Amino acid sequence: PEEVLAPFLKKHSITFDNFVDPSGEIADRFSISGLPLTIVVDSKQELLLEQVGDEDWYAPAFRAQFDKWLQEVDAG
Repeated sequence: PEEVLAPFLKKHSITFDNFVDPSGEIADRFSISGLPLTIVVDSKQELLLEQVGDEDWYAPAFRAQFDKWLQEVDAG
């Protein structure tokens, strides 16, 4: 729920957009069938990553990939 998400995001200094989908509208739109689910979409609404299940987002491989995507955004 949102009342849990906001403090978690603040505590971990997470500033990218996050969404809670209680109605299932986003899940239906993207044919999502597992939780937890992380999706990363670029500015053109193209799917960059779909990860079902829990994951160590601080692992070096994930950090490197996210850093690469952010550099691409900054480059324009």
